[in-house]
Amino acid sequence: MTTSTTELALDTSADFYEEDEQEGAGELQIDNLPMRRYKTPKNNKAQCESCSICLADFLDEDVLRTMPCTHNFHSECITVWLRTKNTCPLCKTQI
Repeated sequence: MTTSTTELALDTSADFYEEDEQEGAGELQIDNLPMRRYKTPKNNKAQCESCSICLADFLDEDVLRTMPCTHNFHSECITVWLRTKNTCPLCKTQI
């Protein structure tokens, strides 16, 4: 039985994704990320900041977590993300 080029390409791509898989962050790592409450900047209300995970704009008093790379996300959103991946969703920096 011969193997087609397409089957070989599929096998290779599967190996690529397996190598890229990673474990999620531990609860202690997640808990150690700084948290803060969001405040709308008074000088530039036209520029909205948003969570890149859920795509919702940050509202006053939303609880955010700041990654080591300084990207901010809703605390709930980034906690769920980090339980499966230990990298920033934007820049892929590991925590």
